[in-house]
Amino acid sequence: MRPLRTLFLLIAAILPASRAAAQADTAIVRYLSENYNVRFQPGNAVRILPSALQKYAALEEDLRRARHAIHMDYFAIRYDSISRVVFDILREKARQGVEVRIVDDAFGNGKGEHALTDKQIRDLREEGIDVRIFSPFRFPWLNHVFHRDHRKIVVIDGTVGYIGGMNVADYYIHGKGQVKEWRDMHLRIAGPAVSELQRVFINFWNSLTDEQVGGEAYYRMSFDMKDAYRAGSALIGVTNRTPSRGNDWPTRNNRIARDAACKAIDEARHHIQIVNPYFAPSPKVWKALRRALKRGVDVELMISAQGDVPFTQLAVEHSAYRLMKRGARVYVYEPGFHHSKVMTIDDHVSYVGSVNFDHRSLYSDYECNVMIVDSCAAHDLQAVFEADKARSFRLTPETRKTRYTPWRRFRGRLTTLFRPLL
Repeated sequence: MRPLRTLFLLIAAILPASRAAAQADTAIVRYLSENYNVRFQPGNAVRILPSALQKYAALEEDLRRARHAIHMDYFAIRYDSISRVVFDILREKARQGVEVRIVDDAFGNGKGEHALTDKQIRDLREEGIDVRIFSPFRFPWLNHVFHRDHRKIVVIDGTVGYIGGMNVADYYIHGKGQVKEWRDMHLRIAGPAVSELQRVFINFWNSLTDEQVGGEAYYRMSFDMKDAYRAGSALIGVTNRTPSRGNDWPTRNNRIARDAACKAIDEARHHIQIVNPYFAPSPKVWKALRRALKRGVDVELMISAQGDVPFTQLAVEHSAYRLMKRGARVYVYEPGFHHSKVMTIDDHVSYVGSVNFDHRSLYSDYECNVMIVDSCAAHDLQAVFEADKARSFRLTPETRKTRYTPWRRFRGRLTTLFRPLL
């Protein structure tokens, strides 16, 4: 009788926690569905790609299987060793009759080495790869200051989708001079939710080009793609942020990134893990995190020891220190720049994509994330977080004093005045 009694007590202890988690998941889904018309789709398979090598290897394999359409939307595409392989595949696919469309942001493309040149873009178009530049530089060259296309998504045959923090560049593999390692991750999604990523791309493409691309062929699931779709259990909704109202998300769509993050944080009961490279939260996100800490939620944050924008890095360090003083555990990733944008809630919910926790992502740029309700995906992402802890140091009042000079700490406090501009 004693083992049965122990089992009964264990089940009784687990059930309330499971019920509370289910209620939280339902609250997030209902909120985004009712307020932003987010279409949550069940039955998706999610694969975590925790490194650039894994992402590009999987992407190349899926691109080679494409039969109908390849759609890519990136903030930055470098003409380097990675993109040359990708473009070679796309050229071959275009010759086979596959429709290939690419959107590249002008600011992202023009920032850094190996940017796509006008001639390279013309050559790609002549070879059947339709490349369009979002918000090209125009006199007085201020348009890029406002809205940028910061998304990183790929949709292949309406069946397989990729979303995460990686652009197309080989520094995700080889690193970058000033920040050494450039750490990032991506997701591969197969299933009904890919149709929502397709909708994001096609709506944006049509608004950018004045074309009328569309139809059932871009959304069906019937293509003969080996291992492209395997049944999964993940419930996924796509949160697409646009600076103005869009056709399919007509209600306050410009606030969806901020509100989705806040709602997820507010529904947390036990544990939150966040990895974000530009952690300088808006007041609403900051207040949501403070409320979570007051409720006794275990909040863990990972930032980077090095950043690609020095002034922003000062703001990140100071923001993380403020959160640490409130009770959060903060880890500083030492090998380089951790560019991932991931949040997990209570072992059940994950929020992954291109959204940074800064004002630009939350209030200005075009962004795309997925809200995933699936314990397996959350556990996989948390396992990556735990592994990265081994390469990080814990931020404490003592380590802050030893790692950061008084002058650096003072400059970090000054960035508070400029946070809305970051």
